[in-house]
Amino acid sequence: MRSANKELIALYWGIGGMIARQQKTEGWGKSVVGRLAQDLQQEFPGVKGFSVQNLWYMRQFYLEYHGSAKLQPLVGEIAWSNNLIIMSRCKDPMEREFYINQPRATGLCVEKIYRQSIDGTPKSINGSRTGRTGLVLRAQQMSSRLLELSGLLGSPVAR
Repeated sequence: MRSANKELIALYWGIGGMIARQQKTEGWGKSVVGRLAQDLQQEFPGVKGFSVQNLWYMRQFYLEYHGSAKLQPLVGEIAWSNNLIIMSRCKDPMEREFYINQPRATGLCVEKIYRQSIDGTPKSINGSRTGRTGLVLRAQQMSSRLLELSGLLGSPVAR
């Protein structure tokens, strides 16, 4: 499952990057992306994920993370649906890192973690209410703890 997810995320990354580059260099707009969605659906009948809306999400995914050497490798570790939730709800890079690491650390999906919150205020893993500053501190603590546990600077969780 993980290798299939990584392949899917890599495919979506590539499509998003292609759309972003074509928009910049060729002036692609809504109609061209719509046509691309139709072409992909015809080329791969029965394969879901090539709707116009999802192609726009792929573009956003690429644009959000292509400049982040820290987050870019992490996004392939979680499901596409979790990536969409994180992109839509988290704008701060530290907050995104925290929620990208949650499914890997706990086995919970991002949506479940968000459902545990009250009035949209994120909660930490132990359920305690935390504001944005608390969330960033929790993300830093979690990153430090994972680094301690890894014991190796070359491990995937090391900075």
